[in-house]
Amino acid sequence: MLAGVGAQSAAAAPVFTPIAPLAQGGLVSARGDVVALTQVGTSEAALLVGRGGAVPTVVASAGALPRWAYPHVGTSRQGHTVVIYPRCSSAAARDCDLWSYDVDRGKATALAGVNSAGVGETEGAMASGSVAFTRWTAMAEPTRGGGDATTRLMYKPARSGARLVTRKGGQQIALLGNQIAQVRDVAPTSIECGQPSVELLTTAGLRRTVRRYRCGADGHTPLGLGFVRGRLLWAMHGGDQGHYAQYVLATRKTLYEDTSTEFLSSYAPLRTTHGVVVRSGDWSSAFLGWTLDRISGLTYRRGR
Repeated sequence: MLAGVGAQSAAAAPVFTPIAPLAQGGLVSARGDVVALTQVGTSEAALLVGRGGAVPTVVASAGALPRWAYPHVGTSRQGHTVVIYPRCSSAAARDCDLWSYDVDRGKATALAGVNSAGVGETEGAMASGSVAFTRWTAMAEPTRGGGDATTRLMYKPARSGARLVTRKGGQQIALLGNQIAQVRDVAPTSIECGQPSVELLTTAGLRRTVRRYRCGADGHTPLGLGFVRGRLLWAMHGGDQGHYAQYVLATRKTLYEDTSTEFLSSYAPLRTTHGVVVRSGDWSSAFLGWTLDRISGLTYRRGR
């Protein structure tokens, strides 16, 4: 189920309000009044986009996406709202390119200056035309968390060419100015599903670890990194619980964590108090939702 979630403090319970059911929800991203997500099929996924509170619908011009695709809502150099997503010519990640769907114009195009032959671009986040993205040189599909020898984290400024940030790239990319956030598995073979780490990097490659988790049945996996008003926000899922965390860049500390009994499979922050989530009890059904912000009303507003 894809739903909105709102919470103000560790003592406040999250509030979920569903919008509409989905056959099988995938990964979600949101910015302002735009929500983008994937709906996963047997062998591929479709891109869905909604605006102004409307239920997201399939973007036919986006084409087919791989099942693991992670769309990202951002802004172009011209200030348009765009969704960055991958399209692949085969099952191999090295045969993938990044595309941009302009929500304002309703047009999908290959992302200029980013895609290279012989390697695959699998995930990207755009802010004012600059792009942080992952590049893969092997693998049938991206491994959870990335971080192995085949992963590169790249950065392309709006007015110049792409360059390498680090050879230790990850997934769940977020971009704000010269700051790039990612989730990287720092010990992929140590336990059941590794040790996913929330990392902050500068576009010059300076790195610091914000939080490290232990994945597995009794651990947590971070979801949906996003920058909101100078804070890096994310959620975690583990067992039958969901958690929400905020990290303040200026003070380099976790602001709060909230706990819910809901199982989360994807999350996208909208403001510091709430976001949009995919909730699923059995991974086979999902809901699209929106939520009430206790301070300023609805975030993902229904059309008027």
